[in-house]
Amino acid sequence: TTTSEIEWAFVAAPAKTPPSNLGIDAWPHEQESKCELDHFRNPMMMEELEEKRAETNKRLEEYGVSLMREEVMGIRLYTGPMFVKYNAVLRGLGSGVPRMVNQYKDLCQGNQYSTTLHVINSAIIKLGLLQPVCKLFCGMAGGKLPENFLEADKFNVRGGVEAAFRSTTTDRNVAMKYASRDDPSQAGLILELQQGMIDRGADLSWISMYPYEAEVCFSP
Repeated sequence: TTTSEIEWAFVAAPAKTPPSNLGIDAWPHEQESKCELDHFRNPMMMEELEEKRAETNKRLEEYGVSLMREEVMGIRLYTGPMFVKYNAVLRGLGSGVPRMVNQYKDLCQGNQYSTTLHVINSAIIKLGLLQPVCKLFCGMAGGKLPENFLEADKFNVRGGVEAAFRSTTTDRNVAMKYASRDDPSQAGLILELQQGMIDRGADLSWISMYPYEAEVCFSP
């Protein structure tokens, strides 16, 4: 288990062992039954984070934008357990859907993570300038598509709108694992997505806590 405070320290004050004020002897780690040992996350020292930021900003120069440290820290936080809370805010706050609202209230206890959400979104928009068009996959477990994905409306449109960040991957095998990770007996779903020059996500693998996932993330 982990907390928002622990996750913030993991990114903002990285060290081999957690700061004493957190009251833990070691950083929370993954369940071995769900994650291979060589895929366990490790702290990224601030020096390495800054080196990666500088390398990426060099590529962004031709577009006249650059990433701030806070933006890079934000997307690194998103690639860890905190993504659940961030997306709970976006899907639940003001949605009117009881399940989403209750999840937001239970997980976030009134914290809207406003600043963090803004820097994550800003980083994704900037990084999207570097993203080549390619095929992506998104695995989801324990559910099925609603009818509006299958039957066209009066405007001959099918589909929906994602109110939160949407994580995808260039690796179909990663999507397969996500589609079956909760309960293999339940239906899993894999979306195959084709990016265009307008709708492009952002490659987060270079800063991710789990680079093997080859994550490409889209803004809400």
